[in-house]
Amino acid sequence: MAGKMAAKKETLKYQDIKRRLDKKEIANCYLFTGEEVFLKDKIIKSLKKLLINEALEDFNFNDISTSEEFNISEILGIAGTLPLSIGVSENKIRRLVVLKDIDDLVENDREALASYVSKPVDTTCLVLTAEKLDLRKKYNNELVSNSTHAHFYRLYDNAVSQWLKDEASNNKKSISADAVQCLIEETGNDLYGLANEMAKLTAFIGEREKIEMSDIRQVMCYVKDNTAFDLQKAITYKDTENALRILKSILDENSYGSMMALSTIALRLKQIALTKIMLKQGMQEKDIFQSLKGLNQFYNNYLIKEAVNFSDRELTEGFSSLLKADIEIKKGRKPPRLTLETLILNLCGNKPAVAVR
Repeated sequence: MAGKMAAKKETLKYQDIKRRLDKKEIANCYLFTGEEVFLKDKIIKSLKKLLINEALEDFNFNDISTSEEFNISEILGIAGTLPLSIGVSENKIRRLVVLKDIDDLVENDREALASYVSKPVDTTCLVLTAEKLDLRKKYNNELVSNSTHAHFYRLYDNAVSQWLKDEASNNKKSISADAVQCLIEETGNDLYGLANEMAKLTAFIGEREKIEMSDIRQVMCYVKDNTAFDLQKAITYKDTENALRILKSILDENSYGSMMALSTIALRLKQIALTKIMLKQGMQEKDIFQSLKGLNQFYNNYLIKEAVNFSDRELTEGFSSLLKADIEIKKGRKPPRLTLETLILNLCGNKPAVAVR
């Protein structure tokens, strides 16, 4: 009698991983796929909090992106090194190594990762992230099979609304329905941008329990002629001078402006790319705006006409510049103002302009 076929390995979701970590169930190898970077990073922060003694962070924690220069042998060497310890810990795992965007790695590097994951060091937790892996490749299948695999899906609009309510509740606040809708319309469904706005709103209302529409209007600090809509419009028209002027206004008036500006630019670049794809598919204008959920057509009626001015190469290079800017700001490698000005110059085609300070 033929043996039973091996059961297909379960792919977990964000909530599944979160529940396991709440129980302090920690694996030696994780593979996080999917587009939702914010939730991946949230789980990684939870792992870091559970595993890493703050006094030993420089010795036992490594956060590496494949966009940086590195050697896979060195990374696996770090993963295989015993962690530095002080005192007694309830966790045998005391080292955390995070390697992001492994879908950009060459084949030999991923084969090396698959080999490590098949027999990991029991004192290390290795976290690998990717947007999507080609499971026709043997080494990618081995990565999935020998790790705890979770897929992080982008949240739909109704799920984003609930997520905002949950974020407010976590801070012992509530938020009105119209305030939720306004936040999504202004910021889009980028969870990083929304989390930043929620942090500002929570601090702004102080001891009050409910976030209202009026709070959003005050906190987001959009002044006449210098709104996020205007920054997106200037980027779309490749208007370097105005984009830099509006950026200056946002950064000068808002202490959280750098992340808000980055989120605003990222959302517009994504909208331009999606618009071009839908135009190539022959979609009509009204259908395109319907597909770009959360986009106000009244303020963006120029988008479809101007999107074609961005070549595929410009968009590819634009997303690369955006990723670089995101890393520089979050890791504090350069002043946010300089990083964002450079990003705008790159997106607008490096047209001659003097950055306004």
